[in-house]
Amino acid sequence: MGDNTGQLLENPLKPLPPHRWNRGAAVHLLNRAGFGGTPEEIERFTAMGLNAAVQELIHPEQVPYDAPSPSWVRIAEEQAGVPASRLTPEQRVARRQAEAQRLADLRAWWIERMIHSPRPLEEKMTLFWHSHFATQADKVASPLLMYRQNELLRRHALDFLGVLVLAVSRDPAMVRFLDLETSQKDRPNDNFSRELMELYTLGEGNYSEMDVREAARAFTGATINEGRYHFDETRHDHGVKTVLGRAGEWNGQDIINILLEQEAMQRFVPRKLVEFFAHPDPGADVLDALGARFHEVYYDVRELLSALFMSEWFYAPKTRQARIKSPVEYVVGAYRQFAVERPSPTVTALALRRMGQDLFNPPDVDGWKEGAAWINTHTMMMRYHFARFFTTGEIVEGLRERAGDAYGRDGEPEAHASLVQARSLIDALDYRRPERCADALAQRMYRRAFAPDERMKWVEYLQTSSSGATVLFNLNNRMSVGRVNSAVYLMMCSPEYQVC
Repeated sequence: MGDNTGQLLENPLKPLPPHRWNRGAAVHLLNRAGFGGTPEEIERFTAMGLNAAVQELIHPEQVPYDAPSPSWVRIAEEQAGVPASRLTPEQRVARRQAEAQRLADLRAWWIERMIHSPRPLEEKMTLFWHSHFATQADKVASPLLMYRQNELLRRHALDFLGVLVLAVSRDPAMVRFLDLETSQKDRPNDNFSRELMELYTLGEGNYSEMDVREAARAFTGATINEGRYHFDETRHDHGVKTVLGRAGEWNGQDIINILLEQEAMQRFVPRKLVEFFAHPDPGADVLDALGARFHEVYYDVRELLSALFMSEWFYAPKTRQARIKSPVEYVVGAYRQFAVERPSPTVTALALRRMGQDLFNPPDVDGWKEGAAWINTHTMMMRYHFARFFTTGEIVEGLRERAGDAYGRDGEPEAHASLVQARSLIDALDYRRPERCADALAQRMYRRAFAPDERMKWVEYLQTSSSGATVLFNLNNRMSVGRVNSAVYLMMCSPEYQVC
C-alpha cells in the first residue's frame, strides 16, 4: 500500500505542495538524505524551501568541501608496486602492522567525513553503495584499495547506474574480493557475474545459471598490476557468449549494457534505494512509479532521488519515523547533533562494529540487512554503552579494545569529559531555566516539541538530584550539568531515538 494508509496513491511522485514545507519536513529530509542536521542546518534548509534544499543535496559538487586523503595514502601508493615476495620477513611483519593501523585510520577518516561534510547525501550514498557492492577489507587485504574504492563510490554516488556498475567491475578491490583476478578463459570464475546479476542489478530469479556462467566468460582477463586494474587480452575469452537471450563476442561492458535493458532493472535498485531512504515497505504503486522514472531518466540515480525527495509520499506521516537507525546513523547523528569536532576514533569504530556495522567489513556479499536486523539484545546494549560514553566520557568494558583488535589508534583511549556541551543547548541568559533546557533537549534529540505533561516530567527530572532531592537548576552548577547529560543519555536510549 503505497501511502501506508490502506489506499493506493493515484500519483505517488506528486510533489509536496510548497505550503507544506516546514521545519518538520526539513528535519525529515536531513535525517534521511544525511545523518541529521545541526540546528543551524535545519533552520537554513527550512528557510530555503523544498526545491532549493533538494537541489543542494543532489548536487554536492556545487558545495565547496576540501577533505584531504588519509596521511598514509601517499606512502602506500609508493609501496603498492612492491610485492610481498620481495620483502624480508621483518619487512613483511612491519607492512602487516602498518596496514592494520592504516585500516583503523581509514575508518576514522570516513567517520569524520560523515560527521563534518557539508555534502551529507554524498556520504549517505557512499554508505549505501558500500553495502550494495559489499567488499570486505579482510579479504582484499589492502587499505589502499579499500580507500580507492570508497572514493570511487563517492565519485559516482549520484551517477548513472550503468557508469557506476562498470566502474565497480574494474575496481581493484572488487576484482580481488570476488576473484576476478583469477578468472581466465580456460577457468572462468563466476563469483562476480553471479553477484552482478543477483545483488547489483536484477535480483534473484531474473537470470539463469547458464547466464551466470556465460557472463563469467565475458569478464575474464581482469587483473591487478601494481594496485591498478589491468585488462590482459591473453586471458580473456573472445568467443561467443549467450546471456539473457543475446549472443555475441561480449566483454564485461557488453554484459552490463545487456543487463540495463532488462525490465527487472527498473525495480531492483529503486526498491533498495526507497527502503534505505524512505520506508521498509513502500508498496507496489510507489515502486512502479519510481521504476518507471528510473527507466525514463536512463537509470540516473540523481534524478531518481530528486523525484523521491520532492514527493508528497516521502513526507507522509507514516513514512516518517518508519526506519530504524543504522549504527552509523545512530552514532554519526549524535556527533552531528552536538557539533562534536573530534570524535574518538577508537571508541567510535569499536562501537559501530559491536552494534553490527563494521565499516569496510560488511558481513557478506549481501551487505548489511536494514531495519529490525539492527536491533537485538547485544546491539542495543552497545548503543547504551555508546550513549554512556557520549554523555559521561566513561568507556565501559563493552567498548574497550581486546587483544588483537585493529580498531584503535595510538593505544587504548582514556575516559574524558562528556561530549555534550550543556551550556550550548540554550541561550546563556536562560541557563537557570529548566523549562528552556527541556525545550532545547526536545528539539535537539527528538526534533519536536514535548507535549505539556512530557515537558513537565523532564523539567522535574532536571531539578532532581540522583538521590531524589530537589535542587536549584543552574548550568553553572556541576550537578545541573550532570543532570542534563543524564537526560541526553536517557533520550539516546529511548525507543524514539532509535528511529528516524
